[in-house]
Amino acid sequence: MTRFYEILVAAGFLVFNAVYLYLALALPKSPLADDVGPAQLPVAIALFGLVLAVLYLIQSWRKQGETKDGISPKLLVFVGLTVLASVLSPFIGMALTLALFAAIGVVLLDGMTAWRGALITGACMFIIGFVGFSWLLDLPLP
Repeated sequence: MTRFYEILVAAGFLVFNAVYLYLALALPKSPLADDVGPAQLPVAIALFGLVLAVLYLIQSWRKQGETKDGISPKLLVFVGLTVLASVLSPFIGMALTLALFAAIGVVLLDGMTAWRGALITGACMFIIGFVGFSWLLDLPLP
C-alpha cells in the first residue's frame, strides 16, 4: 500500500487551517490602538498551522513513491489521544489536558525510555498553559 493517505491527511490539515484562518480573520478587531485584540492569537495559530500543513504536504509528496505496510498504529493511537484530549479538556482543564497530551505524546513517539523528557515536556506545557495564558494574559481556560 502506498503512503497516499498521508497526502490526503496533509491536504485535509491544510484546508482545516485555511478555514480556521478565514474564521479567525472574521473576529472583531480591538478599537484600542495599543491592544492586539481577540483575533491575534487565533490568527497566529492558523498561520502556524498553515506552515506546518504545507511542510507536511511537501514531505508526504516526496515520500509518495515509497511503500509501507498500512497505517501506523502510532498514528491511530495519536489520533485517539487527540480525540480523548478534546473530550477531557472541559472536565480536567485545558492546562492539565495539554500537559498530559504532550507527555503521553512524547512517550508514544520516543518510547518509555523517554519518560524524563515526557515529564519535563508535560510540566512545561502546564506552566505555559496555566501561567502564560491563565495568569499572565488573564484568559479564562476551560
